[in-house]
Order: sequence, then structure tokens, then C-alpha cells
Amino acid sequence: VEQLHKIFKLCGSPSEEYWKKLKLPHATIFKPQQSYKRCISETFKNFPPSSLPLIETLLTIDPDERLTAIAALHSELFTTKPYACVPSSLPKYPPSKEMDAKLRDEEARRLRAAGRANADGVKKSRPRERVGRGLPIPDANAE
Repeated sequence: VEQLHKIFKLCGSPSEEYWKKLKLPHATIFKPQQSYKRCISETFKNFPPSSLPLIETLLTIDPDERLTAIAALHSELFTTKPYACVPSSLPKYPPSKEMDAKLRDEEARRLRAAGRANADGVKKSRPRERVGRGLPIPDANAE
């Protein structure tokens, strides 16, 4: 509820029609006690003028009125000079998600395996070491 009120303080309180359209049970819990005025343009006044319409539509409370990602990419912000940024100038970060880390590890293993192949294209093999698994955690804290 606190997070919703922070959103309402920035994006403005939803209208009564919005609440009726949602048909949420216990909606009164989420409604702000006071009405908030939308203040996005004041909050982002130092941003480039071409970014404000994009921010306004992306931060619309009603999802039906929000832009899609594809529509957002066609925004004036990305089509007028000076451009938002040159993609090649963006920083590159190593993957941090579990799936990305798994793919990175698989690629590293594949490259190591390719490096171990001899001139005949036959893989050199060495016995695998079995790494012991950790001990199971007791059920003492299960409750």
C-alpha cells in the first residue's frame, strides 16, 4: 500500500472510473485518503523536453493507456538529435542472472574442450574428479 501511495504521489490519484473498472475486492484499502495531483513534468523538469511525453505515457496508472515497448522505441526521444545515446557507448556488464551465468559457464567449458583437442581432432580426456556434495540441512528450522 505504501508503494502504491508513492506511485500516486508522482502519477496522480486514479479516477473513480479507474477503480470501478478494476473491480478489485477491498479496493478501498488501496485508495489514497487524499487526492494527489500528477507531478511528472515538475519532477523530471531537467530531462530533455522530448523525453517528457514518453515518461508521461510510460508512467500512466492505467495499463490500457500505457505505451507498448515497441511504441515507446518510436518516441520522439529516440528520433531527434541529440540522440538519447549511442548504443556502443553504453557500458557492458557481465551477466548476473543464473541462466546467463550458466550459458557463460557452458561456453567456457566448450572453449576449454576445444583447446584440449589435439592435432588429430581427438579430444584428450582425463579422469573426472567427483566433488563431494554438502551435507543436508537438518529440518530444525522447517517451522
